[in-house]
Amino acid sequence: MKKKQLFAVLLAGSMTVGMAPAAAFAAEDTGAVTEAEASTADENTETPDDGAAVDDQSQSEADAQAAAEAQAQAEAEAQAAAQAQAEAEVQAAAQAQAEAEAQAQAEAEAQAAAQAQAKEAQQEQQTTAADATVTTAAELQAAINNAPDFAGSIDDSDLYTSAYKILISASFNLTDTITVPANKNIAIFGATNATTVVGRGSVAGDMFKVSAGSILSMTQNEGDGSTEIGKLSVEGNKDDGTAADGSIVSVEAGAKFVMTTGVTLSKNVSTAAGAAVKNSGKLVITGGEIKDNVSTGGAVYSTGTISLEHGTDATADEPKIIENYTSAEKNVKSNIVLGKQDQSAGSIIIVGAFENQNIGYSVENPVVDYTVFQKPESLAADAFAKAIKAMSYEGDQSYGINTATGLLVSNIPTVNIDNPTSKEANTVSVTFTSDKAGTYYYKYVAKGAEAPTIETATEGGTVKAGETTSLKLTKVTDKTIDLYVWVKESESGNAIVGEGVKKDIAVTQAQNPVDPKPAAPKVTKISAESKTATTAEVVLQSDKSGTCYYKWVAKGADKPSITTKDSKIAVTAKKDCKIDLKNLEGDAIDLYVQVVAKDGSKTAVTKIATVTLKETAKTPAKISNVSYKWKGHTSATVTMRSDKAGVYYYEWVKRGSKAPTVDKMSKGTKVSANKDFTISLKDLDANNAIDVYVSIKGTDGTVSTPKKITLDEAKRPANVRWVGFSWINHTSANVTLISNKSGTCYYKWVSRNSDGTSATPKDLTSTGKQITFTADKKFNIGLEDLDSDNPIDLYIQIKDKNGVLTNPLKIAFKEDSRPKVADPTPTDTPDAYIPNVKESVVQGLDEAIQFYPNQFYEFTVIGAGTTNQDPNEGDVKWVPVYWSTAANPTQSQMHTAWKIGSGKGINKDATYNLYVFFQKYIYTGGQWQETDTIESAVYQFRSAKLTPTGTPGADGTDGSGGQTGSDPDATVMLIAAVVVGFCETLTLLSLYGTILLEAENEKKITREFKETDYIRAKDARFGKVYTAVVVVCLLLFNAWVIFFS
Repeated sequence: MKKKQLFAVLLAGSMTVGMAPAAAFAAEDTGAVTEAEASTADENTETPDDGAAVDDQSQSEADAQAAAEAQAQAEAEAQAAAQAQAEAEVQAAAQAQAEAEAQAQAEAEAQAAAQAQAKEAQQEQQTTAADATVTTAAELQAAINNAPDFAGSIDDSDLYTSAYKILISASFNLTDTITVPANKNIAIFGATNATTVVGRGSVAGDMFKVSAGSILSMTQNEGDGSTEIGKLSVEGNKDDGTAADGSIVSVEAGAKFVMTTGVTLSKNVSTAAGAAVKNSGKLVITGGEIKDNVSTGGAVYSTGTISLEHGTDATADEPKIIENYTSAEKNVKSNIVLGKQDQSAGSIIIVGAFENQNIGYSVENPVVDYTVFQKPESLAADAFAKAIKAMSYEGDQSYGINTATGLLVSNIPTVNIDNPTSKEANTVSVTFTSDKAGTYYYKYVAKGAEAPTIETATEGGTVKAGETTSLKLTKVTDKTIDLYVWVKESESGNAIVGEGVKKDIAVTQAQNPVDPKPAAPKVTKISAESKTATTAEVVLQSDKSGTCYYKWVAKGADKPSITTKDSKIAVTAKKDCKIDLKNLEGDAIDLYVQVVAKDGSKTAVTKIATVTLKETAKTPAKISNVSYKWKGHTSATVTMRSDKAGVYYYEWVKRGSKAPTVDKMSKGTKVSANKDFTISLKDLDANNAIDVYVSIKGTDGTVSTPKKITLDEAKRPANVRWVGFSWINHTSANVTLISNKSGTCYYKWVSRNSDGTSATPKDLTSTGKQITFTADKKFNIGLEDLDSDNPIDLYIQIKDKNGVLTNPLKIAFKEDSRPKVADPTPTDTPDAYIPNVKESVVQGLDEAIQFYPNQFYEFTVIGAGTTNQDPNEGDVKWVPVYWSTAANPTQSQMHTAWKIGSGKGINKDATYNLYVFFQKYIYTGGQWQETDTIESAVYQFRSAKLTPTGTPGADGTDGSGGQTGSDPDATVMLIAAVVVGFCETLTLLSLYGTILLEAENEKKITREFKETDYIRAKDARFGKVYTAVVVVCLLLFNAWVIFFS
């Protein structure tokens, strides 16, 4: 039995060694071939059939199983009762170990399940952080429309918690305006670990529009704490590079827009006021940046409130609204612009304490006491003042901000000249005060002479705000002079100059001894007022003592004569003299006086005062002399006058709309009685006729009924828009326009100067070219022979059929998209050699190639004209630069190594295209000049099916390394075959020994158990037959291995 077991073990070991495929041995000697382009042309490979290896393995497994069964049977027959107990103990120990391992595995599986459940919960939490996820503009609009209605107020606290949150998980361009309809609370944000971009695309108007009763919040995506925050960038530049006529976000009255850190609004060049945000409702900015926007009406144009606050997660320099401009030249900044003021409209609310130097602001129509900043009660006064000081006022520098109240104040100095004196001959002494500190200038001229300017004035010295300054003039020969005083303030840092204040002064002259006639007294009114309907009081002063004679007449009556018989009162030099008037009649009177001095001199009869005795009914101002002028399709000026002084209010509406009330109008500036004033209108509705309403609020408190001024549409310039542009080549381009009126377009291009400016052509209607067009239909302007050395500006002017001309419109052509100068062409090249690129030759790919894995084969490309050794002027050559198996290759499909192969091999007969790309060179000026022209030529190469014997080497040979008739791989396979043969021999010997043992056992079984166990003897005979079959199979397998090795 022990011999039988020994033979069985030897048989199993031999079978195991014999089952190993010969290729496994060969693999140890096989090195991988490495090439720079080993991955190219993988799409043209095939995988060899490995079925034979699978069959070998299955046979070996069957043999091993048979041997194992024989060994098990032998061991079962040899087991003794003593060994059974030992095996039971071993089995018990193994079972205990198995139970312990099972428990440990169960615990590990439970822990893994808990982790998986936690991860799933975390993923679910991240997923549910957004109520909707979108990847396109259409999906975003649909998500907004499907959001639940918002029942709260736009002034509720913590609006974000109740907001319908939309995750924009991929960047996209808009196809239409995204509208937030009424009664929605929407918050949008981008994906984590990225900056999500929403572009304008081809949308010309507003990108986002927030309707009344709704809130739109643009925020950062804070994620779950394990990822970087997601940022959102909304970019307003149009695809075609033309200016838009809308804002990035438009906020209607009664709506709110919230912007936080992580959000950027940028790159919108717009003809509308408020390139980034046009706000008529409420705008809340706690972080983020608004930059690189261009509009004459500012990046943020607000007629509503703007709440500024430093948000919790915002960086120290946020929010940033400082790098926006009125034009592409970026000469003048225009960030926040406050429009009309209506209650709290057109103002900025400082919500919390912060000192941000990255915010600029201005006021569209500045007036003194305009409320620029509002202070909440919860904000300390010093924090309010610090916030205002930190920000930059970019508006009219003749105004400033009172940091205590947030109101506009005038930076223009106000000068008051006190009563001058001339006690000495030809000398004048003057004192004056200024409400601003700075430097004063002065100049006097003869009374009635032309007013001087500060440029011709004399610098006097410094003045302090509110303090009296003295000025003395000497050698003044004029009897009466006009003295002008200016102050150039130094408080604002802008050196604002106030208007020159005039004071007429009588100058004492030296007395002529021959004619000692004294000068007449000077009389000045101090005050005049009525006491009752029939009494009044007038106070005056004289520079000389004497007697004052007086007489009153009805207001407007002729000047009376005065004699010594009329009423009189004594006067003392330079002291108040009060005249009481009684028994007066009428509504008003004029008082005339004549002063006779003690030195005999006297004044002429002079009207000193007019006194109103009875108040007449107040009547509102009347507006007259109305005229207007269209400045453009969306701008105009209206000129008129009022018969009363006051302040004008105005508003434009669509034709047919209800007249606005004064409290809903924009406040203008002060007007004088019976003097023309002009109102400038801009951003008018481009698609509707316009009516303008103007009202005067008089200084007496009266308010006139709004006067309607109808702007004639027939005189309105056409609305022409630039809707397309393309370069044809370096010196020609095509411009597409559209106008709302039919007419003629006059146009002319000019070269742009180095400073980015260009001169507007004079009289385009006579000097420019012209093209007629139809209303609301696109028309093209083709331009040729453009300046090849300088950028181009195109000026156009439209004349409609009524003869109304638009102002010249400038269109700046973009240089960065301009095609390069065409290839150089010699002027005289009659004998130039200009080959076709297809004359190029590829060598080395004529025969079919066996493409073994990772084997590469060199080939040569000779470009057409590259063998030209004696070039002449104008000759052309084509230099190969790269090749590909794709006609329009990507960057990764362009190959510059001139060798070809396949990482996986190609095991079939096939034909493939090879595209070689050449660069054009022209011989001119004695040298080859490279051009931008690249053309391709197509060639073909063939693959051949691989042969089963041997694997070629990397150099393209049969792999013998120079030894004829031998192959290293074949040698390895032969060695493997010898090893297998040796193992099979051992197997046969083992089987032969097993057969002998089985024969001996059969005899013994037959002898001892012939009567009782005939069946076991039969099984032994079956085992001998089975063994013989196995031997035959192994012999056949050995022959197969030797043959294929």
